[in-house]
Amino acid sequence: MFTYINENFLHAPSTDLSRDTVKTLIQIMLAQGQEVFLEKQIADGKKVGLLAKLASQAAYLYSGAIEGTQENVNKAIFEKVWLLVVQVCLSTIINAILFQNLAIFRQSVLLICLSSVSPVKSPSEEPN
Repeated sequence: MFTYINENFLHAPSTDLSRDTVKTLIQIMLAQGQEVFLEKQIADGKKVGLLAKLASQAAYLYSGAIEGTQENVNKAIFEKVWLLVVQVCLSTIINAILFQNLAIFRQSVLLICLSSVSPVKSPSEEPN
């Protein structure tokens, strides 16, 4: 929809339909879509490698959206609250990545600890 507007309205009737503003709206929508897809994959218990790639892409898209939003705030086209919303979404993605990595780290430490513990021998197995 936004791409259609951008391609077919060469002379925007207002600043909120200017090419740069519509491009920013496209970036925000793509980032939100990626975030929803990531959340669905997390809920479905997909593999960590896939989730890491999806989270990285969502963070990348939100970073681009933040840049465009900041430009529109500076031009007084968007209110500052738009920038805050997009920044909160990015920080949510970053926190999800952080907590996921922390969980993986703890599982790794646990596995290392378990593999380094030698089994306890029963008294009947000890040599005389």
